[in-house]
Amino acid sequence: MNNTKKPRKDFSIVSLIFFISLSITLIIAVAIGIFWYKTAQMMNKDYINTINTSYIHSAKQYAKFTIKNFIELINRDRKHLIINAKHNVETDSKISKFFSELFVAYHGNLTRNKARILIQYYLADLTATSFTKEYYIFDTKGHCVVNPFDTGLNNTSFVNLKDLKGNFIIKNIIKAAKTKGNSFLNQYWPSNWYDLKSESINKPGITFVRYNSEFNWIFVTRIDLRSLVEQLKKKWIKNLSLYRYGKKEYGYIFVAHLLNINGGKCFAREIVNPSRPNIVGKCLNDNVTDIMGNYFRKNYLKGLKRY
Repeated sequence: MNNTKKPRKDFSIVSLIFFISLSITLIIAVAIGIFWYKTAQMMNKDYINTINTSYIHSAKQYAKFTIKNFIELINRDRKHLIINAKHNVETDSKISKFFSELFVAYHGNLTRNKARILIQYYLADLTATSFTKEYYIFDTKGHCVVNPFDTGLNNTSFVNLKDLKGNFIIKNIIKAAKTKGNSFLNQYWPSNWYDLKSESINKPGITFVRYNSEFNWIFVTRIDLRSLVEQLKKKWIKNLSLYRYGKKEYGYIFVAHLLNINGGKCFAREIVNPSRPNIVGKCLNDNVTDIMGNYFRKNYLKGLKRY
C-alpha cells in the first residue's frame, strides 16, 4: 500500500490579491460598460425624440404655411374675378348704344312704348346669349319696364321687393341711380321671378346701374357670381387634387364642406382628397378611428371649435 501523500498546493497572498483585483476590475469594467450602454441608449432615444419633435413641428409649420398660402391665392383670385366682372359690365355699353341708335333711327320721335317693345327683344336676346349677365329696365318709381324673362312682369311694381336679409332691392337701385348716376351694388336677386318670397331671393351678384334721362329709366345689368365662382372652384379643386408636398410627397391637403361642426354621421362632405379620391363627394362620419384607435375626425372638429 502506497501511503505517499500528494503535495498540497497553497495559494499565496499575492495570488489572492491578484485574483481579487482582477475580479474587481472585471466587475467595474462590466458596470462601466452597462452604464455606457444605458447612457448611450437614453441619449439616442432623446436624440430621436428631439428629431421627431423638430420634424413634427416643421411639418406643422409647413402645412400651416401651405394652407395659408393657398387661401390667400384663392382670395386673390376671387378679388380679381370681381374686379374683372365689374370692369366688364362698366365697359359694356350695348344697352346705351342701342338706345341711342333707336333715337337716331326714329329721328328723335321715339315714343316710350315703342322703345320698350323694341328693347324688350334686344335685352331678352342679350340675356339668353350670356352665361353670367342679365339685363333689366326699371323706372324711378320701381315699376319694371323690361324683364328679359317674361313680358308679363312689365309694368309691375317691385318697389317693396326685399331679399333674404331684408334689404330693399329696387329702392336701393333707384337711390343709387338718382344720387350717383352710374354705380355698383352688391345684391341678392330672385332666382325665379314667380317666387318672390324673401327667403327665395338669394342669388348673389353684382348690380350695375345706369340712369337714362330721356325716359327717366334705370338700365340694370346683373352679374350672376355663382357661375363665375363655380369656375374658380373647379380650378382650385383640380389644383388641390394634384398637389402634394414633402420629400417623398406624402403630404397633401384635403378639403371638405362642413355641414355640422358638432359632428355626426354626415358632418361634412369631401371635396378634395388626393390620397383617397374614391371618397370625394361622400359624407364623412366622425365615428371613425385610425390604426392607433384615435377618433381623428372628432379631433379635427375640436380644433375647429377652438379656432
